[in-house]
Amino acid sequence: MANRNKQSSPFELMMNAKREEIQSKRYIPGKASDFYFLCHNGKIDCVRQILDAPDSPSIETLNALQPNGNTALHAAVFYNHIEIVKILLERKCPQTTVNRFGNIAYDEAKTTEMQQLFNRPDTSERFHDTNTTHSLEMYAVSEHYDNTNTNVKFNYVREFQSDDEISEHSINQQTLAMWLKFYTWFTKKFRNYLERDEYHIDAFDLDKHADFQAFLQHNVSNSNNYKFTMNLISEAQNSNSLEPLIKLYTSEEAKMYTSLNKHLASSSTDSHMGSHLCD
Repeated sequence: MANRNKQSSPFELMMNAKREEIQSKRYIPGKASDFYFLCHNGKIDCVRQILDAPDSPSIETLNALQPNGNTALHAAVFYNHIEIVKILLERKCPQTTVNRFGNIAYDEAKTTEMQQLFNRPDTSERFHDTNTTHSLEMYAVSEHYDNTNTNVKFNYVREFQSDDEISEHSINQQTLAMWLKFYTWFTKKFRNYLERDEYHIDAFDLDKHADFQAFLQHNVSNSNNYKFTMNLISEAQNSNSLEPLIKLYTSEEAKMYTSLNKHLASSSTDSHMGSHLCD
């Protein structure tokens, strides 16, 4: 017997909400942008020319939902224009936009070849390293363990001695989060009164933070991946949503999970990249 009480996952709830919103709108048949019709008609050279133009709109703008209820990616997939779909996906074209029929672009694929364009490569090991030569121990050292190297310090594991310590730590974290929210509101509200030559409010925004920029320059050398990263961070800030950050962290192209995980693990000993960034 089916479990009627089974709860939907956050992703399912998000996609259902998107479908309800999209399907509740009215659409104009045939009304769409020039870029949409270039993808619709398989004009690969024209599509590439627009994408490569110095003043080209963002891929998010080009692939926006059109008045006819579809996106350029939906059209290219539906009409099986393989090369156009390839280039759109290479440019980080949004893949989860829902069309008027409640489908993402992948749902419109009619061939296995087209479906495979959306599949990740074998990534069974992408969130861990099979080479443990340089791995860090993530367990607290037992008090009975005789460590001959007295200079080793495992300060990335926090041990609590009592329930009171756990409670105090939790309260401190919540208090810090509350004050950060207050600071953000206060500095934006009274910006003109706080801005000084030696104090710039924008330096505390993640996308403008010097330490974060140094982290990106050290780990995200590809210009397209850098632009992709900054666009998602900006989207997260503007929408007040974690969804773009999750997309960034799990992106196979940007590989942010690799560099960020290594940074988190080595932040206590890596003098080049201080732990304050991850804090």
